Amino acid sequence: MTRARMAFAGSWILLLACACSDDAASTPASTADNAGRDAQPATELASDFFSPKLAFTSRDDAARTVQVSASGEALAQRGFSYESNPAEGEPVFIDGWELRFTRYLVVIDKVSVYEIGADPDVRESVGKPVVERRGPWIVDLKKNGPLVGAAGAPETAVPLTVLSADFDTTRSYAFSYETGAASFALRNTNLSASDEGALREMIEHGWVKYIEGTATYQGRAPSTSVDPSFQAYPKRVHFVFGLADPARYVNCHNPEIGESDEPKNRGLRPSADGAVRAQLTFHADHAFWDQADVEGTTLRFDALAARVAEFGEDQATHELRLEDLADVSPSALADRRGEPVRDRAQQTSGYAPGAVTPPVYGTNGVEEITDLRSFLAYNNRAQGHLNSDGLCLVQPTAALSF
Repeated sequence: MTRARMAFAGSWILLLACACSDDAASTPASTADNAGRDAQPATELASDFFSPKLAFTSRDDAARTVQVSASGEALAQRGFSYESNPAEGEPVFIDGWELRFTRYLVVIDKVSVYEIGADPDVRESVGKPVVERRGPWIVDLKKNGPLVGAAGAPETAVPLTVLSADFDTTRSYAFSYETGAASFALRNTNLSASDEGALREMIEHGWVKYIEGTATYQGRAPSTSVDPSFQAYPKRVHFVFGLADPARYVNCHNPEIGESDEPKNRGLRPSADGAVRAQLTFHADHAFWDQADVEGTTLRFDALAARVAEFGEDQATHELRLEDLADVSPSALADRRGEPVRDRAQQTSGYAPGAVTPPVYGTNGVEEITDLRSFLAYNNRAQGHLNSDGLCLVQPTAALSF
């Protein structure tokens, strides 16, 4: 796993986030693939929607092109296992949960390449557009793709599109992309007919993401003497999180140019020898952070499991939706019965109990966070990166909705 997401990292990288406006002009230099897309809004899925075609393959390697793909990395594809004594840097839910995704649907609205801004140190300032391509595309990040991911095997990626322009191979270019609401105009990359119900629910609500999976408790068993307050907690939770968290991810750092996030290592450097990669990377751990705006923070699930509608009842699997997290204060985490959510994370090595008992989620002064639902959505919006761990400036394009 990569350094930016170590569960017990000694130092945290603050995530860049603001609602600034983009300095670039609104008209791209090249929109060849966009013709007619917005003429009349589609009112139904295309008849061949569930027969997607690959935008490119690993054998394609044209000079001066950018191959754009998407990946949820191994965490979206394989999920999170639980170990009480995890290897250094291994992301685990420290309160004992294992998690596997069923679907991880994301709508990507457009990708853009710009000239470098007049002042490279001002991240939100980019130059005039060089090429922009609009989808919108929908991708299931849970499914394996045909490409090896930016972080290497077993990570895979799904092809989206190829960008071409009269790139100067002696220069760098700024790179940005944007997520948006689901609609009938979507271009399918890898969904099958079995995903239609989830897709139509996304379209009905205008969601950007549909995250579905199952969390199973694998930690120490609660009893009257060990973690007594957790005896009523579910052991298996099926969750569906549908959310609209549209954002623009601006002037991204590219780890394939240089490890450090500084102006000289941002964007893309097209090559005369072949294609370069722009993998839109979505970190699946963000929704489960216990701190806002802090990369690589601790992962927890107890506070979510505490909100299942049938809390305390003996069921094989409990259901959880985002609305179950509404009106729950991150600063006063409580179960369905109104009892505080205690901390059983000390069962995992490397965890140092906090000074606050019972524990709280850190909102770090973010006014947009009003309850546990918006806490999850706010953190999840910041999950967009480039080529694995490249940070981008996160510009919300609309308020969070559900």
